[in-house]
Amino acid sequence: MFLTGCESDGRDVQVGDGREHFYVVARNGISVANPEFRFATVSWPGRPADEHSVRVAAEPQWARPGEEPYSVQSFDIYRNVRGSTLISPAGTSDIHKPVFPDTRMCRVLRRLGAEKQPDDSAGLLDQLGNGVAVTAVVELRTPMTSEQYESAYGLRGDNILISSGPTGDVPLYWDRTPACEQRRVARNCEDLALFEEFRAWVALLRSADQSVLSAVGLQLPNLQEAAARGRIVGYVDDNTAPSELRLLLDDKRVRAVHIIDARLNCESSASMVCEPTVW
Repeated sequence: MFLTGCESDGRDVQVGDGREHFYVVARNGISVANPEFRFATVSWPGRPADEHSVRVAAEPQWARPGEEPYSVQSFDIYRNVRGSTLISPAGTSDIHKPVFPDTRMCRVLRRLGAEKQPDDSAGLLDQLGNGVAVTAVVELRTPMTSEQYESAYGLRGDNILISSGPTGDVPLYWDRTPACEQRRVARNCEDLALFEEFRAWVALLRSADQSVLSAVGLQLPNLQEAAARGRIVGYVDDNTAPSELRLLLDDKRVRAVHIIDARLNCESSASMVCEPTVW
């Protein structure tokens, strides 16, 4: 079953042709396709006024937001004169898709839902002190609907991992950065649930957008199927105290807490030494 549109509740947005629609597809698409990274839109000095383009900065989920500038890499997503969508490192003509490494987080994401997946989180968390910030993928025991997730007390509510199909596929990702209004998928959306934001975005996509989606690693039919299924399989808990993650190990709604990274917490450490993360 494919999603053909959202029921109107007065918040629907009709994005027309041109630069704004390109932004909506490309900026949100690259984030949806790459759960291992946080993306931010950045300014592009000297960009032609009529160009279909957007510049994004990518930062690993396990990096401390705003504290590790050397871990950030920027990319330009743009449409050339032939109508092809290209991606290149910001400010260069070196045309290629961003090559993200096969990280531990990516390997964990591909195994979500598998019958057996090694989980040594309990032992690792017991060895970590309060001066450590931990990034983990929290896998739900049973996929949740949007309503179940939003009402689930104790589970983080600023990002979701959405089932993209069979086990072995990296789940899709949606978060609250930037705010819904800046994502331009719906109006008056302060109270819109995360999955409903994702669903509203998918409803705006057209078959003509496939060239942009392909550039960021997505397929429109898969997105429509994911929006129709509505299965939230987990979330990313970044830079969190070990004590908070220990609580989740006893939560019957949680199947596993997969630790991705643990590093010195600059805010609580007397040494104040923070090494930039490595891709």
